[in-house]
Parts: sequence; structure tokens; C-alpha cells
Amino acid sequence: MYRVMIVDDEPNIRNGLRNIINWQKYNFIVCSVARNGKDAIEKMKSTYPDLIITDIKMPGLDGLGLIKYIRKSMYDKNMSFIILSGYDEFAYAKEAIKYNVSRYLLKPIDEEELIDIVEILAEKLSQKNRFEFFYNRQVEEFSEEFNEIEEFGVLVNVICDNQKLRIKKTIKNMFNDFNQVYLHPRIIKIYLANYLLEISKIITNMGGSIESIVKKYNIFNTDISAYNLIQLENELREFSFEVAQFISELKQSCSIINKVKQYIKDNYFKEIKLKGIAKKFYINPAYLGQLFKKENGLNFSEYLSEIRLNNAKKLLRDTNLHVYQVAEKVGYKNSDYFIIKFKEKVDCTPMEYKNRHR
Repeated sequence: MYRVMIVDDEPNIRNGLRNIINWQKYNFIVCSVARNGKDAIEKMKSTYPDLIITDIKMPGLDGLGLIKYIRKSMYDKNMSFIILSGYDEFAYAKEAIKYNVSRYLLKPIDEEELIDIVEILAEKLSQKNRFEFFYNRQVEEFSEEFNEIEEFGVLVNVICDNQKLRIKKTIKNMFNDFNQVYLHPRIIKIYLANYLLEISKIITNMGGSIESIVKKYNIFNTDISAYNLIQLENELREFSFEVAQFISELKQSCSIINKVKQYIKDNYFKEIKLKGIAKKFYINPAYLGQLFKKENGLNFSEYLSEIRLNNAKKLLRDTNLHVYQVAEKVGYKNSDYFIIKFKEKVDCTPMEYKNRHR
């Protein structure tokens, strides 16, 4: 049964609407009545209607005010409304249309006219419920099976390995599966969202961001119901190609930076310059500097200084070396400069640090 709420400030109208037709015959039941808009909102907290029949002019919150509140609040945006009025005024009708009111009826209410409206609304509600049942069932089934779809796992793997021929073949297989059974566009949207989430996790873990790529492709940013499966397949394939190339570049960048970091850890006590390391690894110094900052959050000099000072603290704690000797062992030729850098980082001098950790 669909639920009806009647809202009118006149008791005889409220009672008349209760009895004017056999509501159950049309699959409706009057679940509550209210004196005005404010009273209706209060009663909706415990009784949620599918249809509201409301007078347009009432003390306090009137009918249009009630509808406006519901449309802009947490309540169902698809709730149906019938407005009653003793006035045939175009301004009211125009305002009612603005809030997607089902019908605007004049008092006294004609029984046959009300029955016609109720029958139409009952059919609309029935269609809505059938769609929601089908959609929710598909979402539930799809969510359970999503991670078990063979092509999904294969696609993520081949993208990470930048295998373009296999990417193309895998996407083709996926859309062949889609063609075997009808999938509502929202279900395909869920698939795309989950796919995007998995790819995004991989790229984020590599220190990258997929945002700029996603913005270029409409399948992630617009209603895909206007697309046919061929268009979706083509755009997903192009997106996957671009992501695969991006991941490949990230891997290469990560590999270079890891090698540079290891070189610094092994040779921090020597005289190390960005230009020299760039030459050693056959990479442009400016590009290496940008890449290093992007991957580590520290520029090259900051990272080198951090490695040197961490090793200096260890020597100060564990040996009896003088400060100038520690400075030399971690790559500082000038002990005064070493003291300045140490104090900036540790907030005390090397000697103070040594004394604290004896």
C-alpha cells in the first residue's frame, strides 16, 4: 500500500478527503492528517508518505512552503504532491509547477478527477518500485561479483605492465560480457568507479596523481546513459592506454630516484653535488631536482643534509670523536658550517647533543 498524507486547516476537508474515495481500491492508505505545513513536517518524522494532498493556503506554513521545504530537505525528491485551492489563480499554478507538483485541483474536489489522478500516481509509484527493486538487486549482485570478474583483475595487471595489446583485448572481452546481459548505465558507472579506484590506489602508492587524466575523459565526469557500449569501450581503452603510459613513467622515475637515494646513503661522507649525480645517472640536473622533490617532499640538498646529520647524531652518541672529526666523517669540510646546520635541524649544538646523550 502507498501512503497518503492529507494536509488542510479545515477539519471537514480533511475528513472529506479521507472518505471521498475508497483509497485501498487504488492501493493507497491514508496514513496521517495534518492541520498545516508545520504539523505535516512534524508528523513526517514518524509517518513517511508517498503522496501528500495539501491545501495551498493555510495559517503558518502553507502548502507551497511545505512542498518547497520537502524538495530542498532530506526527504524524497520524488515524493508526489496534489495541491488543493479554492482559487483559480495562475500565480499559484505557476509556482506549483516549479516544484514539480503532480496536479493542481480546485475545491470543491471532483471525485472522478481525483480518482483519475490517484490511478496515474499509483502506476508511477509501481514503476518506480519495480525499477528500484531491479536496480538494487543488480547493485547487490554486481558488488558481490565485482572483484571476481576475471577481466577486471587482468586489466589492472596489464595496465601496470603497459601491455597495450593485452589492454585492448581485455577491454574487448569485458564489453563482450556486457553485451550478453543488460546492465543499467548506473551499474556500468559503478564498474567504472571501482576500476578507477583500483587504478588510483596504485598510482597514489607510487607517489602520483590520476586527477589530471580523469578530467580528460567524459565517462568519469558525465551521465553515461547517452553513451552506447561501443563509445564506452573506445573511451575506456584510450583512458587505459594513457594510464598505462603514466604508470610506466612513474615506475621509471621511482627507479631512478631509488638509485639516487641509495647512492647518497652510500656516499654521503663524500663531496656530492646534484650535477655530478645527474651526470652519473644520465639525466638532466634540473629534471632530477624536480623529480627528487616530487618523490620525497625534500629537495636534493635537504635530503643530503638530513642523511649527514642523522649519521652525525649517531657518531656523537656512540663515539668519543671531537665535533670537527664528526663533521669531516659525515661530509662537512667546514666544522663551523656543520655546527650551524646541526643547530638548525636539532635545535642544539653538536656538543650539547653529545653531552645530553652520554
